[in-house]
Amino acid sequence: MKQRIKERLLKWGWFYPLKYNRITLWLRQALPGKWRDELQRETRFYRSFLPPCQLIFDIGAYDGHKTEAFLRLAKKVVCCEPDQHNFRILTLRFLGLKQRVVLLNKALAATASTLDFFSPAEGSAFNTASAKFKSLAESTGAQKWGEEVLFPRKTAVEADTLDNLIKTFGRPDFVKIDTEGFELDVLKGLSQPLPCLSFECIYPEYKPELREILSRLEGFCPEAVSFNLAFDEALLLPHFTTKENLLTFIEERQLPYFEVIARCSLPS
Repeated sequence: MKQRIKERLLKWGWFYPLKYNRITLWLRQALPGKWRDELQRETRFYRSFLPPCQLIFDIGAYDGHKTEAFLRLAKKVVCCEPDQHNFRILTLRFLGLKQRVVLLNKALAATASTLDFFSPAEGSAFNTASAKFKSLAESTGAQKWGEEVLFPRKTAVEADTLDNLIKTFGRPDFVKIDTEGFELDVLKGLSQPLPCLSFECIYPEYKPELREILSRLEGFCPEAVSFNLAFDEALLLPHFTTKENLLTFIEERQLPYFEVIARCSLPS
């Protein structure tokens, strides 16, 4: 019955406007249930290492579920999402919040450019600008993610850089980067230290990229950078630590994927 209703709402163009309007979201966040529990869990996770923020960048915003949590920590969130379907969802989800949420229908990369963007389907969580990730997902999808993954769609998307975003909106207190294997390319577009950022890593396939990212971040503030690891919305280390300690911990745990948080003590 629910599936038939969903199909009809999709056919009439009402499914996403109903699902993501602010009244529906407010009710789901206020009433007991999965949506509220996930929002509270993500908010607790980010508050465990972030103070109240003025500005957050959400790079690879997907459907905006992280942005919802960031709005509880920051006065403004800038979202970058190149997928057209997901961008429409973001537009619906944050309608009426233009003073607090800036939506950019673009990717981030090492330079301002146009990129090939690979997608299994509209709105897929596997969307990527990384040819390496595309190949990895197609060859190991069932084994690594529990489903077959193919990329029949390729489109051209606009890309900008983190440096340009900072010029436009100011230095963020935190940047979340989740771009399905394209994280190093995103960070190559950054030439300055930031107070805090996170990036996703698929392991061990992206071990070389992980080491290069950590070295780049360490180079921005050699004496003042520290790292932690997160999995399933929880920090895995009791304290932020050095790059060497982080890499040792990763080797010992052999997680298939994780999130690295990098923190830099910057002068006021």
